[in-house]
Amino acid sequence: MYRSLFATILILAIAHLLTGCGGGPPATPVVPQHLGATIDGAAFSADATDIGGVRTANGIDITGSSSDGRSIQISIPVSAAPGTLALDGTAAAASVTFSSTSGDPASDVTCDAVSGTGTLTITSTAGDVYEGTFAFQAKDDDTNRAAQVLAGSFKVRVTDEPEQPVAAGSASATIDGSQFSSTDAGFTTDDTLTIAADAADGRSLSIEVGIPSALPATYQIATDTMGACVDVPIAGNPDDTTAYDADAGSGSVVITKLTSSECAGTFSFTATDEDTGRKITVAKGVFAAQKTSTAVASAAATIRASDSYSNPPDYFQPGECTWYCFGRAYENGWHLQFKPGKKDAWQWWDRVKKASKHAAPKVGAIMVINKYGSSTSKTRWGHVAYVESISKDGKRWNVTHANSTWSHIVRKIHAYNIYEGKFEFVPGKPGYVRHSPSTDRVGMPLRGFLYQ
Repeated sequence: MYRSLFATILILAIAHLLTGCGGGPPATPVVPQHLGATIDGAAFSADATDIGGVRTANGIDITGSSSDGRSIQISIPVSAAPGTLALDGTAAAASVTFSSTSGDPASDVTCDAVSGTGTLTITSTAGDVYEGTFAFQAKDDDTNRAAQVLAGSFKVRVTDEPEQPVAAGSASATIDGSQFSSTDAGFTTDDTLTIAADAADGRSLSIEVGIPSALPATYQIATDTMGACVDVPIAGNPDDTTAYDADAGSGSVVITKLTSSECAGTFSFTATDEDTGRKITVAKGVFAAQKTSTAVASAAATIRASDSYSNPPDYFQPGECTWYCFGRAYENGWHLQFKPGKKDAWQWWDRVKKASKHAAPKVGAIMVINKYGSSTSKTRWGHVAYVESISKDGKRWNVTHANSTWSHIVRKIHAYNIYEGKFEFVPGKPGYVRHSPSTDRVGMPLRGFLYQ
C-alpha cells in the first residue's frame, strides 16, 4: 500500500512538473548579446534592447545603437562562415553612424568602412548566434568626416526577416534610410527582365537582370546583372533629378516569382552619382511588379537590323525626337547604349553610357534640352537633337531632329518628318538656348551636349 501510494505521488509530481513547464517544444535559449568597440578612442557599447541581427535573401545585417546616438552596422553574406573577411564593400561591409542632435535623420552622418583599412573575423555561427571581432577606418564622402573603429566585438542572434506581404503592382525599399513606396511597379521581359517603379515623391527605381531559367534566381549587381538605377529629384528643382547607378558588387537581386503577369523578388545595393561621387544605400527592397505592355527600361539598345529607324529599341516610338536621334547617331557609327531607367529625352543626359558631357556643341554631338513647362505640356519630356554643323564663330549650330515644328522639313523617314534648324545661346542667360535668329529672351533649359 505504501509502495502504491508513493508511486501515485511520484506520478502526480511528475505530471505537475510537466504542466508547470508548459509542455511543447523548448523555448529558444536567451543569449546575452553585445556589440561594442571604441570609436575615435571613446568606448561604444550598444544598448541591449537595440542590438539585432536579421537574415534576408540579400545578406545578414547586424546592428547596434547606443543612447548617445552612435550606431554600428555590419553586413555579411548569408553564406558567411567562420573566418576573416575584408571590409571592402563586397566580401563584407561596415559603417558607423552619428545621429544628429536635431533629431532630423537627414542630418545624420554615416561613415562607411574604407576599403583596405579593416577586417571582420567571424569566430562562430553556432545556433545562429554570430560571434566575432572587427576594426576599420571609416569616412563619410559627403562631409569628409572620418572615424576610427577599433577593438570591435559582437555576439548577436541572427533571425530570418519575416516575409512581408506585398500588394500586386507595388514596390518598397529604404533609400538612405528614407522609405521608398510605389504602387506603380511594372516589369517587361524582352531581351532582359526589367523592373521599374515610380514613387509619388518623384523618386524612381529600375532594375535589369537576365531572364531566369529557374527560381529562385540570384543576380549579383553588375556582374551577371545588367544593373540598377535610382532617380532622386534635386532639392529646390523638382523638375530635375540626380541619377545614381548601382555599384558593381554592392548587392544582389533575387527573383522569387515570375509568371506571365507578375514578377516578385528582393534587392539591395549601393549606388553612386557619377557626377559628384555621392553614394546612396538601397536596402530592404521588395517588389511584386505587374506586367506592362511596353518596355520602360533597358540597359542596352541592341539593334537587330541595319536600318535603326525601322527597328528601334522598344522604348523609342517612331516619329519621336528620341527615335530619330538614336537612328541618326547609329547612321554615323555611334551605337548608343543606355543605363537602366527611364529614357525620356531630358533623361538622356544621365542615361547614355560612355558619353562625355560638355557645355558647347560639336558636330556629331547630341543636344539635350531639359524638361520644362506644365505637367501636361509637350515640353515636359524635354528634347534631343543631332548637331550637324557649327558656324565659324561657334555661336550657332545646325541640328536635325524629329517631332518639332520649330524649323523646316529636310527629310522624311518612314513617313515621319525630319526637321533642320539653327540654335544659339540666350545672351546673358547661361544654360539656356533658343532658335536662331530670335529675340526670345527666355529660351529653353539646356542640359548640355553629349559627345561620343
